[in-house]
Amino acid sequence: MQITRQADYAIRAVRFLAKQGAEKDKLEADRAYKEAENSKLAAKNAKLEADKARQAADKAIPGTSEARQAGEKARLAAEKAKQASDKAKLASKRSKQASRKGVATSTIAKEMKIPPSFLAKIISQLHIAALVDASRGAHGGVSLAREPREISLLDVVEAIDGPILLNECVGTNKPCVFEAECLVHPIWVTAQEDLVKRLRQTRFDKLYVQ
Repeated sequence: MQITRQADYAIRAVRFLAKQGAEKDKLEADRAYKEAENSKLAAKNAKLEADKARQAADKAIPGTSEARQAGEKARLAAEKAKQASDKAKLASKRSKQASRKGVATSTIAKEMKIPPSFLAKIISQLHIAALVDASRGAHGGVSLAREPREISLLDVVEAIDGPILLNECVGTNKPCVFEAECLVHPIWVTAQEDLVKRLRQTRFDKLYVQ
């Protein structure tokens, strides 16, 4: 059994994207994340303020100026809370976009020595396997769909080549004329289990130089 050239190219591409995700626009992503966290805190505080204002309005005697003022304060507080919540959602969206900014396929092909004709199909297969996101346009490109630590070598190899099979007698119900007396079969099984385990345990956050 031999890993195909396409699988090797796919591993190169994912390694490159993992490295780019760790380096490119890191400051921008950090700023966006902090903005999102601050906005969430502001929204939480605004909601508490709105709740207090509503409670004060409920306690006020209906029809009095105090009740009208309390009601107006509660309305403004609720509006402020909604604006803060909307801002937090927008900041969170920007944070995700900043952390997953795409890389042009031409850049991947050039840096990782991958023929463009191969790369287009590889990206499509990785996208189908939910390992990468791909978008077109001026702000498009390719990025990892998951964190590098959540993607294993096994994920990429199987996305391109399908399930690993060292020998046709391993992992299939296909009959073998030597099945009853074969001493090699258990060795094939153990070897495949060891290989699959090693590939599954190897994550892409460990496969590029910091």
